[in-house]
Amino acid sequence: MLFRSQGFLYDWVLVPAAAGGVGSALLQLCRAAGKRAIGLVSSKEKAAFCIEQGAVGAINYRTGDIAAEIHTMTGGQGVDLILDPVGGPNMGKLFDYLGPFGMLILYGGIEGPADPNVLEPMRRKPARNLAFRTFTMHVFDDWPERRASATRELLRLFAEGVISPPIHD
Repeated sequence: MLFRSQGFLYDWVLVPAAAGGVGSALLQLCRAAGKRAIGLVSSKEKAAFCIEQGAVGAINYRTGDIAAEIHTMTGGQGVDLILDPVGGPNMGKLFDYLGPFGMLILYGGIEGPADPNVLEPMRRKPARNLAFRTFTMHVFDDWPERRASATRELLRLFAEGVISPPIHD
């Protein structure tokens, strides 16, 4: 379900804050689903950690050229999906990394609310038909059977050791 939307399959996934708990779980889920994940991190150590968690690449946003590195890793196509917990006033830059029919999903706001003019950065690349979605677990409040199914699937993946996000003290 995470990697299919409107009939499009997502192959390349960019995960900002990839060295955190949710980020590392997303990297492991991508690996389990056969997706190629790229972690976006703030240090060389966190980049190495992302590779251990299943990312095919990691970019240090403090020292790297994000657009150029994504271009190289994806063979020029850009990523298909960005799973962003950061938001904030710079979120619009993420649209530059999406390929055709790419989607940005905002599921948090570590750096505060996103710029409300989300359409402007999407319009810079009109031929790509980009999409934006926000996500909260409360979407499942009216779908208890879907929430239960997703929870059972995650618990199965944990029990089988497919995903095992590290817990730091």
